[in-house]
Amino acid sequence: MPAGDNAAMRWNFGSDRCFRPEWLAAIAAPAMTGATTIAGQIERLIVRLDGAAVCDACVTDRLNLSVPAQANVVTRALGGQRGYERRKQECALCGTTKLVIRHARHS
Repeated sequence: MPAGDNAAMRWNFGSDRCFRPEWLAAIAAPAMTGATTIAGQIERLIVRLDGAAVCDACVTDRLNLSVPAQANVVTRALGGQRGYERRKQECALCGTTKLVIRHARHS
């Protein structure tokens, strides 16, 4: 492959090799432990909110991410793991009812 040619790294949505939801955790999970990764920043923000629910748009806004999809990939991977809950309810920051994530406080 010639230098600078990233054709091999492009998504192939027209075949059976396209992105599948079950791959999401495998893609996002390794980044969850990084202290300076986007995933790490998102996880710390959610925990700092101390149980308050936050939507992907507010996560994107608070962390100045370039696109909401960055927050979405991480929050989808976190949902249902290690005390994280993802469901439809009011966002504590913007007040809009939509899909949010929160970290359950432990007593």
